[in-house]
Amino acid sequence: MLSRLCGLNVQSTHAIPGLEACSPEAPVDLEVCLAEGHPWTPADDGGVNEGKFMRWDERGEPLLKVSRSDDGRYFHFSYSDGTAFTIDSAGRKIWGSWQAPYSLEDATTYLLGPVMGFTLRRRGRVSMHASAFATVDGAVAISGASGAGKSTTATAFARRGFPVLTDDMVPLSEKQGRFFAQPTYPRMRLWGDSVESFYGSGEALPPLTPNWDKKALDLKVQGYHFESSPLPILAIYFLDYKPESRPTVVDGLAGQQALMALVNNTYVNYLLDAEMRAAEFELLGRMWEGLPLRCLRLAEPRPRPDEVCSLILDDLAGLGWSAEPRATSADA
Repeated sequence: MLSRLCGLNVQSTHAIPGLEACSPEAPVDLEVCLAEGHPWTPADDGGVNEGKFMRWDERGEPLLKVSRSDDGRYFHFSYSDGTAFTIDSAGRKIWGSWQAPYSLEDATTYLLGPVMGFTLRRRGRVSMHASAFATVDGAVAISGASGAGKSTTATAFARRGFPVLTDDMVPLSEKQGRFFAQPTYPRMRLWGDSVESFYGSGEALPPLTPNWDKKALDLKVQGYHFESSPLPILAIYFLDYKPESRPTVVDGLAGQQALMALVNNTYVNYLLDAEMRAAEFELLGRMWEGLPLRCLRLAEPRPRPDEVCSLILDDLAGLGWSAEPRATSADA
């Protein structure tokens, strides 16, 4: 099946949940082989390769191990639940597998997130840890640390009729001095408390998979919209909780503070080698100079999403951009 994801045509052995088919005549940019053998695993090196990166949970248990083959041809992601992915060094092919009781749906939660983010890195593409929605004039990105409210805020915009381009990861591209947000897939991932705040019950939306706690909001259902075309980024808003703040305000970021906000909020930035880090800094430096970088200083850890939406829209208008939703092709 051929699908469109992050600006790439993806040929996969299995239909990937959340993705829609594109023209079978389109050139293939990325191959995804699921439930098949891996071309390399760390054991193939007889234990010589000890891993490039380890991530631990709060109990000190390993959640993720990322290893690189000694010849540099492959990277291997091994998750604690038995799900594994191998990525070739050029970011042209991915192999994935999982173990019972987990399923394809469980595996693709990793595939569409960190695995895809790293694959883009291998192709020279940087992504922001952010969500994005579409106005008449272009895309607006909402960034911040995990738990800051990126997905919740983007969902609040979706409920106001704004199309969403992407949730949690915004793949970037650059053309003629402008920065574009590439769409990912038409689905939001929300924790139960956010679902409850919108719909009155944390069970109002189906689980992302039977084995995950997060809920899934389908942006293809009536009343919601998904923007499937890349759009120029108008501004990036960073959500920042400051308990000493008085009313919630929008501050502009400048100088080193602005650059560090970008650096701290790129996606899978824990897996960069020196060359990838240098390329990232060059891109972020141009973004720093060319984009409005705004900070929402939130006086409450979980502010009302509609209040945050209104602040962003008012600020956009002050920057000279439209605060009206973009019409998608599905609306025509």
